Amino acid sequence: MGISKLPPSARPSPEPSASSYGLIEEDFAGDDFQLLVVCIFLNKTKGDRAIPAARSLLLQYPKPEILANASYDEIKIYFRDLGLLRRAWWLIELSKIWLIDPPQAGKIRNKMWGGSIQAESEVAHLKGVGLYASDAWRIFCKDNMYEKAGMKVMESEWKIVKPKDKELRSYLTWRWAKEGYDWDPETGVATERSLETGDCDRGMSCLTIDDSKGDRRLQQVPLGCVLKGKAEGEPVATISDIATDELMKRLADLGL
Repeated sequence: MGISKLPPSARPSPEPSASSYGLIEEDFAGDDFQLLVVCIFLNKTKGDRAIPAARSLLLQYPKPEILANASYDEIKIYFRDLGLLRRAWWLIELSKIWLIDPPQAGKIRNKMWGGSIQAESEVAHLKGVGLYASDAWRIFCKDNMYEKAGMKVMESEWKIVKPKDKELRSYLTWRWAKEGYDWDPETGVATERSLETGDCDRGMSCLTIDDSKGDRRLQQVPLGCVLKGKAEGEPVATISDIATDELMKRLADLGL
C-alpha cells in the first residue's frame, strides 16, 4: 500500500480505541536518533515524498556511528528530489555531535534563533533540530530515555507539550481523547468529557448547555471547542430533549 498524499490531520481521525493515529513518528518512537532523522526529512517537505526517502536512508545509515562517517555527496542523493540539500549536511553534523555530546536525561539544551529560544529539550543542541523535531522527540521518545536512565517521570511528557505543528496537534487531540479528555492545543488545557460523550458523533463532544429558557440540554460541540466544561462556540446538534432529573444529578456530581 502506498503512502497517502493526505497528511494524517487531513484524514478522518481514528477512533480513540485505535492502536495508533497514523503518524510516521509513531513508527520510530523506539529510536531517538532515527526519529530525529525522519523529522529533518519532513522539514518543509510533504510526507508522501519525505518518508520513503527517510526510510531508504535509514536502511543504509541506521546509526549515528555510520552516518557520521558518510560524505555529503553520499547523503545528498537522498534529498535530490526533495530540495533543501543542506539537510544532508545537517544529518552528518547531527550524527557527529551525537557521538561526542549525546542527549542526556536531565540535561536540557536550548536552540537559539534571532536572539530568542526556538526550542528547549534534551536534543535541542543537535544540528537541524528545531521546534518541530524537538516537540516530536519529547512526545514520542523522552519518557523512554528517562525510564532507561532510571529517572522517575512525574507526568508523561506528551501531556505537557504544546506543539505548533498541526500534525502533532492532531495526534495529541486524539491521544487525549483516548484518555477521555478534550484537549485545547492553544492553552494545553485538557477537560474531562461528559458521561454522555458516548452518544456523540465522531469528532464531537457532548456538553450540557443552558438555553434561553433556563432548560439544560445535551448538545454536541466540535472537539477543541471545550474548555472548563463550557462550549466555546455554537452547538452543532441536540443529542436529547430536556435532561432528566437523574441525569442532571449525575452531571452535577461531576461538577458540570
